[in-house]
This record gives sequence, C-alpha cells and structure tokens, in this order.
Amino acid sequence: MQNAKGTLFVFDTFELVTEEEIHEIFNYSEKRGFSQVVFYPQHEETLRRMNISVSRPYFKRVDFLFELLQESTHEMPATIDQWEGKRKKYTPIETSLSFLTEKYPSPHFVLMNAIYADKVSGYKGFEEQMRKIRLIIKTGDHFRPNGILQKYTHRWEEWKSKEAD
Repeated sequence: MQNAKGTLFVFDTFELVTEEEIHEIFNYSEKRGFSQVVFYPQHEETLRRMNISVSRPYFKRVDFLFELLQESTHEMPATIDQWEGKRKKYTPIETSLSFLTEKYPSPHFVLMNAIYADKVSGYKGFEEQMRKIRLIIKTGDHFRPNGILQKYTHRWEEWKSKEAD
C-alpha cells in the first residue's frame, strides 16, 4: 500500500460485530487507500449517555473484537485503541476525536453507523470537529440525515450497508 494515507477510526459498541462486518471494513479501507484502521470501542458510560445499551462490559467487547481481528486475513494495519477503557468513564465525542486525531496520522476519517451519527451530531463541539475530520456514515435504506448533518453534507459521505438499519 505505497500510496496509502489517512486513518480510519471506527466508532461502535462492537457488541454484535461479525467477521463479515470486519471484512467489509477492511475491504472498504483498502479500496479507499487508508494507511490504517483504528477500532474505537466506547465505554459503557459513554454509551449510556448516548442512550445506547450494551449487555457486555467494555473489556469483554474489546476481547471479542481482538479475537475477530486476529482471525482476519487482511494485511491492513489495524489497532484497537483502548483509551476510553482506561478512562473508565463517560468520554465526550469531541474529547475522543481530539485524542485520536492528535495520536494518529491525518487525514482523519470516522466511520460510524447512522444511529451514532445522528446522536453525536447534536453534541456540543461536533460542528468544530466536522471541520477537522471526514465522516463516513454506514447506512441502510431508511437513513434521513438530521439538520446538522445536512448542514455538513460536504464533510461526510454515506456508505450503504444492508446491516446498518
């Protein structure tokens, strides 16, 4: 991947992630020419504040994701960033993005599903972060961007996925 550049951050719970979804993320990353993928599982306190429920604790979700990545046959460099797990508390999206964009090489792209994108777009600091990143929203057939996402259509793109809805 000589011309590869940029970092793809994947924000998710990773509670129900499948081998096929991991494979799909790697294929997309390779096709787009990213230099690496950073998986960013969120702590249950952050998810609770977002009104997203999970049944497994943070470290069990990280362990499951680690197993899936080890089984993957892709050569794309991948990391699971566990910073939020070390914090063990609610981490605002702008704090997470600031941390990640300082740590990993640019340009920065953030992949999240439509539910995440809808929720985080309303948070304080989101508009400032949109000036620094490109958002990739994994959607299904019924995605309708809210007003804030519509305002920034030039900073995000839709990635159609059957599993997203």
